[in-house]
Amino acid sequence: MAELPRAQHPAARTPRQHRRVIKMTQSNDLYAFCGTLFANYALACSPDGDAGSSMILMLRKENSPKFFILCLDGSGGGVSYTLRPWRAAGVVKIGPEGTATVPMAAAKALISGVPVPRHGSLMGWRNEEAISAVMAVYTEYEPSLPRPGWALMPRAEAPEAEWPPFTGEPFFGEWFWEYYQAGNLIYLGDLIATSPDTVFWAHTEEVLGSSSCVVAADVRSDDGSYVLRQGRYVYYRVLRAGIRVPPLSSLLADSSKIDLAPRFRLD
Repeated sequence: MAELPRAQHPAARTPRQHRRVIKMTQSNDLYAFCGTLFANYALACSPDGDAGSSMILMLRKENSPKFFILCLDGSGGGVSYTLRPWRAAGVVKIGPEGTATVPMAAAKALISGVPVPRHGSLMGWRNEEAISAVMAVYTEYEPSLPRPGWALMPRAEAPEAEWPPFTGEPFFGEWFWEYYQAGNLIYLGDLIATSPDTVFWAHTEEVLGSSSCVVAADVRSDDGSYVLRQGRYVYYRVLRAGIRVPPLSSLLADSSKIDLAPRFRLD
């Protein structure tokens, strides 16, 4: 379910960017860069033990993505980093001192890889003052989802003209963070956490082929700048295929639905 847009991706580097990677293959240079990633991409960080954190980096290679896990270890009175491929061997240690050369593949993953929002993030696409689509992010391994992915779910009641411009595009990229910084993509976790019994995860796999998000009533942000409207938020391919979506009342009456507020209060 990798549904984010294909925009200018860091993997398509200019010769100048290529020289930057070559210059930053020493451990002490990349150590500072790792710190910058964790400082600038908090939405991508997941707790990892009592004194650690981790994030997923996606590197586009030709027409397929490769994923890496960057870990921060703050135990023992200092900070160190490790980088490893997604579900594969080959850990690279990145420390604060020394001039050891880091393999080029690892340096490229750090410099050109794009941080992916942490597992379970629910983003909203803002169309004027209304959220017209939500996007769920998955970065934990499951047999049905063997690598990180995401699903875009527009509001079934909204016209396609209000859907995000990246609908249907296959690759993640820096554009995600540009939309996020511009306020077009909004993290919905805090809004949902303070709205119990309102936003639910619906198990619609049998009738639609995928899960859905259901909103029982309009929820407005604290500052009043946007609203998550009542409705059914459904995987975009289902909507484009014209598959009949169960009415909101039926989805809300389903006892298997999950209230998302407690889940986001734990974040």
